[in-house]
This record gives sequence, structure tokens and C-alpha cells, in this order.
Amino acid sequence: MSQTESQPEVHNKTPATPYDNTPELDRFLERRGAILLLAFWLLAYILPLGWRPLVQPDEIRYGEIAREMLDSGDWVVPRLSGLRHFERPPLGHWLNAVSLSIFGENAFAVRFISSLCIGLIGAASWHFTRRYSGSQVAGLIAGIAFLSTPAALAVGNYALLDGIVALWLTLAMMSFYHGLHGESALTRQGYYALFGLMCGLAFLTHGLLSLLMPLAVVVPFLLWQKRGRELIRCLPIATIMALLVAAPWSWLIYQREPDFWRHYFWVEHLQYYTGAEESEEFWFYLPVIIVGAFPWLILLIGAPWQSLRNQSNPRINSLIRYCLCWGGFGLLFFSLARSKSQMYILPCIPVLVILLGVGASRLIREARETLFINGIQVCRVILVLMLLAAVLNFTAGIGAPAWRVHETVEWVWFCGVLLAWIGILRMAIATPLTARHWVVALGTVPMFALIPLFLPELVYAGKMPGSFIKDQATTVTDDTIVATDSTLLASASWYLKRTDIYLVGGMGEYQYGLSYPDASFRHVEFHEFSDFIQRAKQPIAYFDKFGRRPPDNLPAGASEGVMGRFILFRLYPPRPNQSSLPSERPD
Repeated sequence: MSQTESQPEVHNKTPATPYDNTPELDRFLERRGAILLLAFWLLAYILPLGWRPLVQPDEIRYGEIAREMLDSGDWVVPRLSGLRHFERPPLGHWLNAVSLSIFGENAFAVRFISSLCIGLIGAASWHFTRRYSGSQVAGLIAGIAFLSTPAALAVGNYALLDGIVALWLTLAMMSFYHGLHGESALTRQGYYALFGLMCGLAFLTHGLLSLLMPLAVVVPFLLWQKRGRELIRCLPIATIMALLVAAPWSWLIYQREPDFWRHYFWVEHLQYYTGAEESEEFWFYLPVIIVGAFPWLILLIGAPWQSLRNQSNPRINSLIRYCLCWGGFGLLFFSLARSKSQMYILPCIPVLVILLGVGASRLIREARETLFINGIQVCRVILVLMLLAAVLNFTAGIGAPAWRVHETVEWVWFCGVLLAWIGILRMAIATPLTARHWVVALGTVPMFALIPLFLPELVYAGKMPGSFIKDQATTVTDDTIVATDSTLLASASWYLKRTDIYLVGGMGEYQYGLSYPDASFRHVEFHEFSDFIQRAKQPIAYFDKFGRRPPDNLPAGASEGVMGRFILFRLYPPRPNQSSLPSERPD
């Protein structure tokens, strides 16, 4: 099928307007579109990236695993606080380790890979939509809409592996579609190989379920298109490429840690998908998509319908069918899992923005402003209600208090951000139709870029222990025994640069790593901690968090350092002449 751009439909009843998709506008967007998207990505993602402290547990966990890879030189076995950590394969940790080696051990480096992946998904959405819709405007709307959704901004400004696996899955889905429309057999085979490569990278990032999601989409689509034989051409090439990518590390980890695959598939994988004790409702992701795609889903509520109705172009019809399968079966795949997370649905967001781009570009060609303006007004009403709720919460005490009395400045910043967002949407109404989506996109930036200014103290006090641990680090000498609970173990390792820290109480996510004989000595039960202190020779620094059960019988008069919900006990053994605790792993 020809890949030339389709001509816009002619509507005799609609006079020519300056908003028409003219060749001059196409040439301008061809020259400037990529630069505009890059500038938005730099503004919304890169500039605020290192402003706020790392948040536990996710950001510090992934930063610490990457730091230990660099420090130990072991890139095969992922470790967290020196303990085996087999929650995920290593590709995401490898990329984070490369970022740390380039930018240093800081918040910017920990988050950079996630931001880069979101930026690449936005660029891919732009290119894919432009190519198969035949419209530069549609491509740009798809790209900027994705980059300015709360779902993308949340992942891109936060260190998660979800953004990395979403990139591989998005590129896999697009590569397969490119292969279906290849002009030669060699081109199709090349794209199918790229499809397999992306699936292999997804496997190395998130595991087997990342291979099943693309199959859950492409098989129904081929059956719908009556092209089932295409699977025979695609699957062998894709399978070989995926195996070539995944096999080397898979063999190495089996040689080093024979129990890895048993634990990973049965505990971290199949049971996680099918056997969670607490399962979210089947419709869990529907409100997630509505919030995650704000304001675009409301702003252009009629745009997807415009992309579906009265399409005489078979090229666009094929694109729409593929998007419906991608979004529908992808959503079904994630919804069937018993364990759900808001960010798992990220690979389905590009489908939405592609449909938005196709439909919105049609509205722009026809100079139909009503849907745009009505959508903007609805979004403004929602934001006004949010502002009213924030005012009543702080001044009248309605609902659980988000900010305390002494956090008036933070509350004012939050209200100011909402007012700015409302004002920017008002400006968008007066903006020419072809540029309106850029103004709307800019409205989302302050809410995420200025988070440190209005974040409640409660979040800092419970989720960001960095300042506290770094302030206390000068008192923790090399001969000090460090102990903590499971919630602060990774944070203590990251900020103190130590992997010999003892864990007191519940094991949490470290249970598997502590089950090995060479690591079990690092776990101390609450009721054993007093004896642990008595037998110590060196001083002990014990980090804990308010709201959890403290160890029994801490020595009276222990020196304490407190900040927010975090507390440090500096413990000095009463009988220093007794034998010391083992500071190294037993033989």
C-alpha cells in the first residue's frame, strides 16, 4: 500500500479557512514539528528532573540496584542492599547504571532513563500517526498529547521501569504494523525482526508477560483483517530475534543463580498475575485512563469519533482497526491480571493519542471549533472544582487534611498552579485553532514541574528520607554497625553507600534475598534486637520510621535524631569488651 500522504476531504459546504491543512502548513510542521516536540520534552521533563529528592521505595530501589551493579561490576545478578533481588530482569537496571555512570549518583541520573523513554514514545507516536494518517497536524497532536498527559508526565518524572517496558511494547506494536505495510518482502522481514527485537528487550525488562501482550493484540487484528497467514511469516523471524536478545543473559543467570527462573516465574511472575491475595476490580483501569489522559480525553471527546466515522480512506481505516485492537485487547490483557498497578496501562495510552490526532486533524481541516471550545470549558470547570475542594479542605477542614496550618505557603502554591492551569486553558480558547493544542499542553507543565513547591510535608516526612540520612551520615563512621527496618534499608544503602546493613523486623521485599545461607545472618527479629545490641562491640546506628512497631527494649538514654517521621537511634553497647557481631558473611 502506498505510503504517500492522503489528500484532505473536500467539503463544499465549508468555505476555505486559514486552518485548512494546506501544503504550506505541512511544510512548516515538517521543518519545525520535531523541534517543537523536543523543546516541550526538555521543558516538561528534563528541566525539573533533579529538583526534588528521591522517593522511596521505587526510585531509591532502582537507583540502588544500578549503583551496586556499577560498584561491584556484577551486571548479571541484580542485588539490592547486597541481597539478591529477582523482582525483574536486568535491562532496566543496566540502563539506569549507564545513566549513573554518565551523570553521577543523583536524582537526575536515576530518573533520566524513564524521561528519555517517555520522550521516545512521544516521538514514535508523532511519526507513526503522521505516516499512516497522511497528516502532519495529526502527528503533532498525537505527539504533544502523549507528552502532556498526566500518565506520561508521572512516569517520565519518576524513576520506574514501567516507562522502559512501555517504550519496548510501543515500538513493538508499531514495528509490526510497519511490517504489515512493507512494500517488499525484505522490508516486511526487517520490521518483523525489529518487532521480535523489541519483544526481547521487553522480556529483559519485565519478563514473559511482556511477550504475551503483543500477541494478544496482533492475533485478533490479523484475524479481523483476514490475514492470518501473516503470522506464519512474522512469528518465526520475531521468535528467533527475541531469543537472540534474551538468551545470553538468561543462560548466564542460570549458571550463576540456578534458582532464579523458578523463583521468577512462579513467585514474581505467574502468581503475581494470577494469585494475588487482594485483587483490584476488573474495571480498575477505566478511571486510571480517564485521569491519566486528562485533559485530552475530555478536550477532544468527539475527536476519536471523528476518526471513526465516514472514513473512505482504506489506509486510515486499517490504522483505526489496529488501534482498536491495540487499545481494546491491551486493556483486556492488563485488566485480567489480579495484581494491577496504575502505570501498567501506559502502553495503551499511545493508542488514544493516535485516535485523537487523526480525529482532531479532521476537525481542524473543517474549522470546527465547537468541540474544542466546549471541551476546554469542561476542563476548566473540573479544575475550578478541584480548586474549590482545595480551599475548603484547608480553610474549613472538609475531608482529610492535605496541608497543615503551618503549610500555608505550600497550599497557596497549589492553588496558584491550579489558577495558572485554568488561565492557560482560557488563553487556549483565544488561540488560533492550529496552535491550540500546544497551549493546552503547556497548561499541564506547572502541575508537575512545580511539585516540590506545593508537596505536603506529610509526603516529605514519610517518603523522602534523603535529607535526614545525609544529615546523620557524618555520625555514622565506617566501624558503625548500621541497622534499619525494611522500609528504609534501600535508602540507607543508597545514601550511606553501604551494603552490609542489618534488617530488623519484617523482611518485606527482602525475604527471598535473606533466605540464602550467605545472607540470613543480616536479619534480626524485633525480639532479638536487644541481644543483638548487647553482643555488639561497635556502636550501632539504627534508622526507623514512626508509625511502625519499634524494636523491644531499646537501651534507655539512646541518643536520637529526628526529622519528620524518620528517627535515628545511636546505640552504644554497655559491655564493649564482649565479642563483636559478625561483620562479614560466615564461611
